[in-house]
Amino acid sequence: MTRSKDNENLKETLQVENHIEDLTQEKFSLQRALEASRVLAESLATVNSALTDSYNQQGGAVNQLKTDMERLQDEINAQLVELDAVRTEYRNAQLECSAADEWAKLLASEVIGLEEKVLRLWSNELKLERQLENSEVEMSSQKRKISSLEKDRQDLQSTIDALQEGICIHLTFDLL
Repeated sequence: MTRSKDNENLKETLQVENHIEDLTQEKFSLQRALEASRVLAESLATVNSALTDSYNQQGGAVNQLKTDMERLQDEINAQLVELDAVRTEYRNAQLECSAADEWAKLLASEVIGLEEKVLRLWSNELKLERQLENSEVEMSSQKRKISSLEKDRQDLQSTIDALQEGICIHLTFDLL
């Protein structure tokens, strides 16, 4: 019985040793897994910290981009207001040009009418000058005729006067 007890004890001892060996191996395996988990946790903490820093930096960059977009939108709106003002000014300039064109056409028509009137007046003036020249020539001719007739009248008057004197003298002699 002792041997069987010893065998049992030995068996139990071997089982306990095997169990201890298994537990030791499991302990070392767990320690390695724990160490790997700790390293992984540290690595994840480092990655998390880097990602948090990156996220914070990107958040700053996003905020800066939002600010830049708002500023650019304000600039675009200001340029749209300027563009509307330029368009309005352009339309007004077109209207003024159209009005100026109409005014120029009206003035050109009036100038043409005035030029035609000036040509008619100039033509009439030339005709009147010719008529005046003809009248002056006619008057000069008439003056010469009048002068000639006046001279003839004076000659006739002298002749009449001389005849009347001759008659008077003759009558005076006859009466005597």
